[in-house]
Amino acid sequence: MAASALMELLKADVYLNDDLEVAGHIYDMADLSISEKGRPRHDGPFVVFNWQESTLFSQTYTGMQNGIPKAPRVLQVWAHIPWEISTDYDDLNRILNRVDFIFNPIEHVTGNDGQRVTVVRSAGRSANLQDEGYRTIARHAVYGVLYDENAA
Repeated sequence: MAASALMELLKADVYLNDDLEVAGHIYDMADLSISEKGRPRHDGPFVVFNWQESTLFSQTYTGMQNGIPKAPRVLQVWAHIPWEISTDYDDLNRILNRVDFIFNPIEHVTGNDGQRVTVVRSAGRSANLQDEGYRTIARHAVYGVLYDENAA
């Protein structure tokens, strides 16, 4: 997992965990990919981090001479609710709004993994989606995350 500070901040947020009922159900896609249990929660909402590689500004991918050697990494934060429980996308919007609220002020925060997150910038949200595999309604928010793996 990359930049654990972000997940740590979400797991510590009382409003997200208690009022929006996400407590104990924030996952990293890499951990879920090795599990064969299906969706990670059946009785309420859950959040999944999906780290992507940055291809927009990186010298490696674009061959740009003036590209950024340490481009921001793309993070998708997915919010899911089993459709047997709710089909109200406003529930997902409230979760993603809270994630925005938590991520927006981040500046130079170091997680337990020793990686320092310099800044997180919102890059938009998905449409209202249905996940046939998890049998949930879903939306995701996209963030550009600039962090330093060697901060410790």
